[in-house]
Parts: sequence; C-alpha cells; structure tokens
Amino acid sequence: MKTVYYLRKKCGLSRIELAKRLNSMYDCSINRKQLMLIECGFEETNEATAKMLAEFFNVAVEVIKENKRIKK
Repeated sequence: MKTVYYLRKKCGLSRIELAKRLNSMYDCSINRKQLMLIECGFEETNEATAKMLAEFFNVAVEVIKENKRIKK
C-alpha cells in the first residue's frame, strides 16, 4: 500500500472523512476523488497539498511527496 493510504487508514478515516477534515481545517477544496488519485499514485501531489497532508498526519513533506509503497 502507498504511504498516504496507510496514514489515512492508520487514523481510521475514510476518504470522505479525510476530505471533510482537511477542507474545514485548511479552508481548501480537496475531494474524495483527488485523495484516491494521490493515494494510488496516479496524481502527483502539489506542494500546497503535500504540506497540508504532512501537517495533518504529522510527517515530513518528503514522505507525502514520495508516497512510496510500504509493506504492512
């Protein structure tokens, strides 16, 4: 699984729940589909989104931008 997916699951959040939290905390407009594309590695994470996700999950921005496959 990819890093962003793992971090989301570790927090016990669905994509919809994560999108709602990010949108309310950071006044942005990210949606479930964008999260799915980032998690699967189909879409590269832009700098602003990477910073937001890194802060939310309390990890380095590089961890989010790399979004490497990790073993469970």
